[in-house]
Amino acid sequence: MIKSVWVNQDECIICGICVANVPDAFRFKDAGKAEAFDHAR
Repeated sequence: MIKSVWVNQDECIICGICVANVPDAFRFKDAGKAEAFDHAR
């Protein structure tokens, strides 16, 4: 089963919980908000 993750940029409060808990799927963008990404790409 394939799962996908995303970050709603309008709702992101830059708390860092997603990045701290799942660093393989989330990172901070240059603007400070989180984004989902794929290490394989």
